[in-house]
Amino acid sequence: MTMVSNPQSIELDDIQGILVRGYGQLRYCHFFFVQVIDPEIGRDILHELIPKITPATVYDSKTSLNIAFTYTGLQAMGLSKENADNFPIPFQVGMTDNVRQRMLGDWGESDPENWFVGGKNGDEIHAMVVMYANTEAEIENFREEIRKHLSTHKSGKNAIKIVYEIGGYRREDGKENFGFHDSISNPVIKGSGRTGPDNDIIASGEFVLGYLNEHEQYPYSPLITDSQGNLNLLPPDANDSGHKDLGRNGTFIAFRQIQQHVDKFWAFMESKTNKPNGETDPHAAVKLASKIIGRWPGGAPLVKHPDQDPGVQSTDNDFGYAKEDPFGMKCPLGSHLRRNNPRDSFRDQNPKQSLKVTKRHRLIRRGRLYQTGTKGNEEYGLLFMGLNADIAQQFEFIQHVWANNLQPNKKTLYNDPDPVIGVPDPADPIQQQGDHNFRFAMQGDPACHYIEGLQRFVTIRGGAYLFLPSLSALRYLTTLGEAQLPPHS
Repeated sequence: MTMVSNPQSIELDDIQGILVRGYGQLRYCHFFFVQVIDPEIGRDILHELIPKITPATVYDSKTSLNIAFTYTGLQAMGLSKENADNFPIPFQVGMTDNVRQRMLGDWGESDPENWFVGGKNGDEIHAMVVMYANTEAEIENFREEIRKHLSTHKSGKNAIKIVYEIGGYRREDGKENFGFHDSISNPVIKGSGRTGPDNDIIASGEFVLGYLNEHEQYPYSPLITDSQGNLNLLPPDANDSGHKDLGRNGTFIAFRQIQQHVDKFWAFMESKTNKPNGETDPHAAVKLASKIIGRWPGGAPLVKHPDQDPGVQSTDNDFGYAKEDPFGMKCPLGSHLRRNNPRDSFRDQNPKQSLKVTKRHRLIRRGRLYQTGTKGNEEYGLLFMGLNADIAQQFEFIQHVWANNLQPNKKTLYNDPDPVIGVPDPADPIQQQGDHNFRFAMQGDPACHYIEGLQRFVTIRGGAYLFLPSLSALRYLTTLGEAQLPPHS
């Protein structure tokens, strides 16, 4: 693979920045999850906030602001039910309906009934406001500035209720809580102007509504069929339906608050690699954990360094599996990263076809670490956002078909879920069927080595499906209370 140019061809100035940029230079973030109590005042506040929202053309700001809405949140802002019902079904029903619960494996401690935010028993959320800044002091100041915008209005009325908030951060070494370098293999949006390996540049329409995807089709996008607001602020439907497109330059976000059981993770690695005399073997524990993840802690890919950690920080993403490691001898077939991005080695398909399939199921991952609780009772985790144009074919497909699948490769894997995010909770209905001994296979010659008794190392603490509108669409939302204007010819 080679690094290739990627000239800009999408409308970056109309796209919220988080879709194109991870804000790596802004180490701290804060999330507000809010309810819109009064739609008219809510629209006034959104109007005030729009100038502060960061477009994708800005990459060196000291702070950044992005806003996304749930299905009920769009209606709370004044979008008619007819127009809201033009959104895809997964977005409408949300992450907590019975079908999604089964598909995503959210049972037991991860049941939506137990969530801190977005769950079945908590306050309904209408919008997610995400703020970034470079230092703790700067994020505190920016957070309070945005809080004042949300909580005060010239009318004296309360229009926005913050129902949940949480802060996040990025470690200086770029690692997540289990100790592995994170956010290395994000795809690059074709037309974004950003360079990348040829195999990682993905059609715009896989992530941005209104553009052609890897199927060379326009992804399903919500249209305005019930005339309301200033339709002149919206572009026409690319499929020439005659309606205005609310979705263009927007995308969908799958948000998950994921608790990581760090002590449990490393205790498991140590227990499976103890020496015959019972002593721990730290090097063997790290090697097993790396095989389970798919990279060494510093980020070096196992395909290039299968036996020993090179001991350097690495963001190397320029590799495939089909030629370098077709049988998983270097990077196990069931490792977390290989399962969630098979690259050019998807099942038994040839490399070209495999890469084509993989490109249709990619996610742009945005995540920050969090820590809550008191000393001795801390909770560590990840505030995860998966950005995609098609929730069903991207986020849900990856979690259900690739991560939770016990037989992703029937020839070599059996009872092998994703060892990091796919091991079923004891309350999962799948536990009532068949063999409960979930395992991790490490391919070898002449035989595989199996790590038996996989445990669940994560718990879902919250989640939601949200729509990240374009800046044009945000401006349109502020006009929903106005008389409908005739569109320009």
